[in-house]
Amino acid sequence: MTGKKITRYLLIVLLSSFIGMQSYAQKSTEIVHKISDKEVDKTAIMNNLNFLAHKITTERTAPATLVELKSQRPELKEKVLDILGLNPMPEKTPLNVKNIGDKVDLGDCFFQRVLFESRPNVYVAAHLYIPKNVTFPAPAIIHVPGHSRRDNYRPHPRTYAANGFVAIGLPMVGEEGKIGAGWDACGEHAQYLGHFNWYNTGYSAATPTVWDGIRTVDYLLTLTNNSGTKLVDENKIGMAGLSGGAPRVLWTAIADPRISVAVVNEGVTAIEHYNKPRGISSTCDIHLFYNYYGISYGELFSLIAPRKLLIQNGTLDKLYPNPMPVINYLNIVYKLYGASDSFSYKTYEQGHGYSAPIWNTEHEWMDRWLRNGNSPLKIYKEKFDAELTCFPDGEPADLAHVEIVFTLKTPKWKIQNKKDFKAYKKTLMSALQSKIIRTAFLPINSEIKTTETTAEQGFIIERKQLGINNNSITHNGYYLYKPGKKRKTVILISNEKIDISGLKLMFTESYLPNGFNLYCTEITGTGNNPWLADSHWKLSRFAQLCGHTQASLQINDILAIVDNIKYEKSVDSSSIFLWGKGDIAVPVLYSAVVNKTNVAGVILEDAPDKHIGITPIIESNCNTALFNVLKYGDIPQFAGLIYPRTIVLNGTNEPGFNWTENMYSKLNKEDNFVNMDGAVNNVLKEISFK
Repeated sequence: MTGKKITRYLLIVLLSSFIGMQSYAQKSTEIVHKISDKEVDKTAIMNNLNFLAHKITTERTAPATLVELKSQRPELKEKVLDILGLNPMPEKTPLNVKNIGDKVDLGDCFFQRVLFESRPNVYVAAHLYIPKNVTFPAPAIIHVPGHSRRDNYRPHPRTYAANGFVAIGLPMVGEEGKIGAGWDACGEHAQYLGHFNWYNTGYSAATPTVWDGIRTVDYLLTLTNNSGTKLVDENKIGMAGLSGGAPRVLWTAIADPRISVAVVNEGVTAIEHYNKPRGISSTCDIHLFYNYYGISYGELFSLIAPRKLLIQNGTLDKLYPNPMPVINYLNIVYKLYGASDSFSYKTYEQGHGYSAPIWNTEHEWMDRWLRNGNSPLKIYKEKFDAELTCFPDGEPADLAHVEIVFTLKTPKWKIQNKKDFKAYKKTLMSALQSKIIRTAFLPINSEIKTTETTAEQGFIIERKQLGINNNSITHNGYYLYKPGKKRKTVILISNEKIDISGLKLMFTESYLPNGFNLYCTEITGTGNNPWLADSHWKLSRFAQLCGHTQASLQINDILAIVDNIKYEKSVDSSSIFLWGKGDIAVPVLYSAVVNKTNVAGVILEDAPDKHIGITPIIESNCNTALFNVLKYGDIPQFAGLIYPRTIVLNGTNEPGFNWTENMYSKLNKEDNFVNMDGAVNNVLKEISFK
């Protein structure tokens, strides 16, 4: 270690007395109160998420002209592909097709189990149905299931094949032919099991799902009969699904323009309407994209236009209520294209399920656009008897781990000089601004007000309240200062509710004699607004639709505090220091990276040095998770962006920060990187000279 080191001589007893000095991760195991969805919905955190969801839903309006629409499309599609983890697209490797078992004659079509590889050793275990007595090439249908899985949905592709379509039924991801973290009840329920580490890597259930769909189109276009005639008309490929299958259709049709007709059944609502009974609580992860670009569902579906699109919903469906904001957006877009008849929205007085009216209308839509509507489809509701597994002898031992296959490796940065630093800084700052914490660089709707003032001997205490997003959430804080000249100020982020008596004692014994003001504050996830363990999954899933994680909301809170407190008369606006302990140290350091003007440095106490990446661990709260962060660097690398300002590591010194310290040394600012293991007084004395 080359930085300045100061040996502990006093435990931080005073600080411990008012914030408990335990990370939230440690405290979460002590929470025993089980809270219901209704209780979660009443929390200030959910109020804030509702505000953000409504903002995305209502402010992302449809373009006014076709010229405007077309000009926006390339960037929008690139963003969506980025969200899907398919920008750039993976290499198309050999499919290595295998027919499993004998072809089964079902009377008016043939049934064949098939395997092909979407990536090496990543298998698509599909059911192929070939019609009889048709002229090839014929139209084709890709059918994707919801919770009931491929085998229970087999009457659907069988019906299409019996009526002249080449049809293929795909499994849920994880049903057969896949291994990797997160595959559970519906194949894409990972975050029910707490795999929020996916946020850090950018991996999602949608990535392999959509890639399977793209490679399925490739596979269909390889099919020929004995005379070499292609079985599938490349201009007549449709895709349909219900519930968990609905977003698979959406994402695949966006990514692959070869899907000319799409049917999305009972899987559409606006972002703001996911916060309804059962909505965010029960839907598959594939619906809930990482919305770091702040995109509405209307914009997403508009990327299918002007191709043929049918959306069907049940008016009593509690999973996906009121999709009208999406429908209204699409009506405008299709009208701009002059293709209003290419879009249709149908509703039925029913709950969530594949009812006969939904099934019949789906068939009519496919028949109309792919088979010229020359006759109604004969429906086969019975499930035929045949061996269905594509792995009769068990899955092969060499199955590739899906999460690893579709996750980019974190780059290893080596900074030797200012030129290296400039390139590294440009890359990481660009990623932060666009794909990790985009909203942190935008104006934050906030205000701070004083609710109580107390004059003490030689100093003032002001109780303050920070309001975010029109006071949809408020955070308590205490500002302790000596009137008169402007002074350096520490913003201390409390891990728990603030104990004002302990705070006063610490201020008089440490901050006041060292010439510092102190602002101690709660933020999202602490104090009166806890991110409780029992509601963590619901809050996190809704937050991701609003473009946030817990940590990114905390970053915005901290930046809002800085933006408001800098105007206090006693604050030197260029000498504000941020102090966070444990997991809270992570949003503290990212806040310092964003605000270079007012934040002079950070005190990172017992800070973790790693974002959690690929892991087999099921229960992983990942309080520090940020979208895509590990595609570009880890905590020590992003801490390096604070350079040349002050970084103080206090308490436990994790080895990953050796990288940051070494970078400071290489760039001749080793005195601004300080390792300590000491009391509050020592820390303040150290930064008083910075």
